[in-house]
Amino acid sequence: MAFGFLFTLIAVVALIALILTNSSADNVSSTGTIGNASPTITNLTISTSTYGTAASPVALTAGTTTTVYVNGTGNDNNGCGQIDKATGTGASLGDADSKWEGVLYRTSIGSQTCTPSNTNCYTITTADADLASGSNLCTDASGGSDLSTQFEFDVPLQFFADATDTGSSPDLASTNWTAWVKVTDDWGGTGTASTTTDVSTTNGLTMVTGSITYPSTALGAESSEQTVTLTNTGNNNTFDPYVSMSADWSCTIGSIVKGNTKWSVLTEGAQTSLTTSPAAINLDIAKSTGTGSNGSFYTKLTIPSTGVGGSCTSTLVVGAST
Repeated sequence: MAFGFLFTLIAVVALIALILTNSSADNVSSTGTIGNASPTITNLTISTSTYGTAASPVALTAGTTTTVYVNGTGNDNNGCGQIDKATGTGASLGDADSKWEGVLYRTSIGSQTCTPSNTNCYTITTADADLASGSNLCTDASGGSDLSTQFEFDVPLQFFADATDTGSSPDLASTNWTAWVKVTDDWGGTGTASTTTDVSTTNGLTMVTGSITYPSTALGAESSEQTVTLTNTGNNNTFDPYVSMSADWSCTIGSIVKGNTKWSVLTEGAQTSLTTSPAAINLDIAKSTGTGSNGSFYTKLTIPSTGVGGSCTSTLVVGAST
């Protein structure tokens, strides 16, 4: 019996040892993949100053371009480093580069896939994107603690871009302009946003004829007809300039009343005397489509039969509005 008890004890101890040996800890390899979060765009704004507040309407500058700034904030929950470069950081990640693109277009022409035109459709590309200034930049390009960065596109809007305010010509008051922006992050996720504004009507002109020189004319005679050519430098499609005379003619001897200067919209047509009050010329000069858009009117000067001599000067006023 003693021998049998001893054997049983040894067997139990051996079994316990075996259990303890097989229960020791092992290291287990773990893997996981974090999905890509699509970027978003917030605070999209159309402004006339860099990183400025919303402008509505946008006022154009006669005869030249007006820079319009489309700006906002890009956000990516994987970290702003996914969208912080216009040229991307994809080469180091083995994925697609980040990319910024957009379009500023007259809303009623359809969509952001419009055909580029200085009249109504301006495409804005990665090359136009500015991610290097502003108050909310990506400060952690290599990590994920910072999730947003500001962006801005500079768009040179031509002076003849379509007006959409009340009274625009042709009447486009029922529509407006849309800025649409798209961002693609380093891993191919995309986000878009859009906002709208109006573009105001701008009346502008350039007098191609810098001055009018009437030829030497005898007392009591009427001068030959002189041509005055004007260029529409605004975006009013039926622009009608005004003409007036600021004062009587001052001559070496005597003077000539302003009413002796007459104008006509037709060559050798019926003449109208000038006064200090602006009078519509009724030219209705169409706006430019990329090259100058001109219109002309014609003037003559009648010399009094007595009391004047030498050279005479006065000022013909041609204005964009009264």
